[in-house]
Amino acid sequence: MARQIENANMNESRKPMAGEQNRCYTISDLQQMLVLSRASVTALLKKREFHWIQIGGRYRIPKKGFDAWLERQCQ
Repeated sequence: MARQIENANMNESRKPMAGEQNRCYTISDLQQMLVLSRASVTALLKKREFHWIQIGGRYRIPKKGFDAWLERQCQ
């Protein structure tokens, strides 16, 4: 029970504050948007198809850069 509460508190701390938006996507976000496996998204990162940063071992993909890349792919 304590672990569930701890996990819930951790998840809440990751959410943007009211009126704020996330400025970056996660690998999970890209998986859902592109309907790709984690390995496929990671391969795109390694090919440097779009800009990304790594914070504490986690990848963050700036929305503006990714969205521009995605638009170019659709043309």
